[in-house]
Amino acid sequence: GDRVESWRWGDLHEARHDHPVLGEVPLFARLVNIRQSTSGGDNTLMRGVTAGSGANPYANVHGAGYRGVYDFADPDSSVFILSTGQSGHPLSRHYDDLGDLWRRGEYIPMSLDPALARAAALGVTRLVPR
Repeated sequence: GDRVESWRWGDLHEARHDHPVLGEVPLFARLVNIRQSTSGGDNTLMRGVTAGSGANPYANVHGAGYRGVYDFADPDSSVFILSTGQSGHPLSRHYDDLGDLWRRGEYIPMSLDPALARAAALGVTRLVPR
């Protein structure tokens, strides 16, 4: 709008996470393409480069989808975050469940200790070769 005080960085500077197949199908695009407003600028550690084009010149289209901070002195204090979710399936509850954490700059702790991993696990999947 015309009122400068109503302008918000994230209204134009949005991270775009488009589904590689269904994202180009008009019927599905609004359901599968994830858009997130961002804070900061091109030179912040948290964001990618605003290199959009056409009608969206400020879109964040280049950046890390995975961010990890690893403490080699204390591996159990390492953290990570994904920009969308763990699943690539649009109908999965994990398709975009990490996006808000990523946008806020929050992380998920991870541990190399099998006992801690089992204690926090919702289940176990075993892949056994034949």
